[in-house]
Amino acid sequence: MDYKNIPISESVSIPVPVGLTPDEEANFIAGRIAFVNFEELEAKIREALQQLDEGKLVSLRSVLEEIERESPTNDGSHA
Repeated sequence: MDYKNIPISESVSIPVPVGLTPDEEANFIAGRIAFVNFEELEAKIREALQQLDEGKLVSLRSVLEEIERESPTNDGSHA
């Protein structure tokens, strides 16, 4: 399946399957972000920034993968 990136902010975009109607795209994006715990995400980012300030480099990818593993559904399905 082919995907295109849909920007949802200045720095974030979400890959969405090509060929969806605008309503289907909106529902797909809503489903992808519905399970994001923004407080947890902010805490993880603050922790990573603190470690960066302390000279410890943290891969953003590893932080995001950890959050994805801890999410209620990690296969993109709707619970």
